[in-house]
Amino acid sequence: MAGPSLEQWISDRGLQQVNDPDVDKPVYRLPPPDGRITLSAALEENICASIREARERRNLSRSKLAPLLGLSEAVYARYETSVSRLTVGRLIHLCEVLGASPEELLAPAALYLWGENQTKVDLLLACIDKLRAFDDEILQDVFSLLNRLGETGRSGRGGNGAASAAPLLAPGR
Repeated sequence: MAGPSLEQWISDRGLQQVNDPDVDKPVYRLPPPDGRITLSAALEENICASIREARERRNLSRSKLAPLLGLSEAVYARYETSVSRLTVGRLIHLCEVLGASPEELLAPAALYLWGENQTKVDLLLACIDKLRAFDDEILQDVFSLLNRLGETGRSGRGGNGAASAAPLLAPGR
């Protein structure tokens, strides 16, 4: 599989080389709109704060949450204090146990991945919350509407990827 060259991929994605002290080699990151790239340690701290806040919003103590994850309170505390890094599997488990969406836990750590400004981020996250409550039929209708808007160029991204997702959402799947 040939695909684009590494240089082309970096250019197309707008990635910038970053020397992150937590990583032995240079890495490439997408700069947020303000241009300040968050390094790995700060990103981990943001995720830790986000999971702590999600737990606190649910009035759940660490001592009650930890056993639900099969952990001692001390081990779980390491995740909320950036001593230990979460694995993706542990993050999914946290979503399950807290009844949290991945967006709730991850968006605060990297808001720029959800929109160019706070208004767009808030709208997108609110839309995602609403979409989760819809049944399959309504989701198909919403997707069809969004696909049509994308075809007319009103989406701002020209329907970026919408047509390729349509077969996945066909009735009966």
